[in-house]
Amino acid sequence: MSLLSSHTDNPTFRNASYILMGLALLIVLHYHFLPLLLSVILTYIFITRTNGVILKLRRCVLPRNTRLHKSLNAHNINLISTTLTLAIVFSIITMMSLGIYHLIHGGHVGFMLAKLAAILEDTKNSQDLPAAILNMLPNNMAEIKASAIKLIEEYRAALTRISKNSITSFVYILIGIIIGAMLSFHRLKMRKNRHKMPLFKAELMRRIVNFETSFERVFLAQVKISLIDTFLTGLYLVLPLFGVDLPFKMTVLIVAFIVGLIPVAGNLISNTIIIILSLGASLYVALASLVFLVVIHKLEYFLNAKIIGSEIESSAWELLVAMVVFERIFGIGGIIVAPVYYAYLKNELKLRKLI
Repeated sequence: MSLLSSHTDNPTFRNASYILMGLALLIVLHYHFLPLLLSVILTYIFITRTNGVILKLRRCVLPRNTRLHKSLNAHNINLISTTLTLAIVFSIITMMSLGIYHLIHGGHVGFMLAKLAAILEDTKNSQDLPAAILNMLPNNMAEIKASAIKLIEEYRAALTRISKNSITSFVYILIGIIIGAMLSFHRLKMRKNRHKMPLFKAELMRRIVNFETSFERVFLAQVKISLIDTFLTGLYLVLPLFGVDLPFKMTVLIVAFIVGLIPVAGNLISNTIIIILSLGASLYVALASLVFLVVIHKLEYFLNAKIIGSEIESSAWELLVAMVVFERIFGIGGIIVAPVYYAYLKNELKLRKLI
């Protein structure tokens, strides 16, 4: 906000910036540019926050008037932060790629399918379940493969669309990282020329800065929610207390925290992993996991509303309404950005002293 403080308020340019910002936010949802938007903002925030850490270290560690102290100017600090950000991102991508390759070619998938077939066979021989349910289950591995092939044939178009969307989202994320890094350097240029900034650009930058601030507050609140979800998941995974031992507990908890940073959708990802692992124990454990995780999934609506609401000074019912409406109109993407959009709207209204 300090970059823009030298400009006087102009109603015409201000109203035009509101319209342009509103259209941009709607276009992001309508044309599924959400991965691009999130990667741009997260990259920019990470770089700027890393800049702050390096500046503090320079003040506390390096003596003044030394060559190293002088060489760490704003541009070089931003360059270090950008390099660090890109290195972390590409390291994560490399590790994930290697993990997927090891999972596919290391025999884990085949082992899991064989174990699943054995579980189903044992279930078929059991008399604990009603005959109607037993008749719905396949008899052997051959039937599982035949059912899988039939399912793929029936939903080939949907699977193709999901695959294309995943590739497109991945490309958007990479582009967003590059744009976020470029914006961090553009911010330094703006600081030098802030007195020469055109009035409309200044108003538009106010909108962008307000949106970034709202996003950052919601994101920090989402970290708290992810920690709570991970804690609850960890409590449930302590199933040895009930005579059940699920594998990969620590891995699941790490994944649950990381994907939990994505509102609601991340919770669904970790839930799917837990239910698949629960099938390896028994059908009853899988059903118990499903019931438990459905409850947690519904609880996250209230967690989002309560924690994020306190962060942006909104009532829980306000955020719940916003999330339900956005989910109805825009689907999962609407849930993800509903708290951010609502926080931004309230921030703008407060600045105009309308609420």
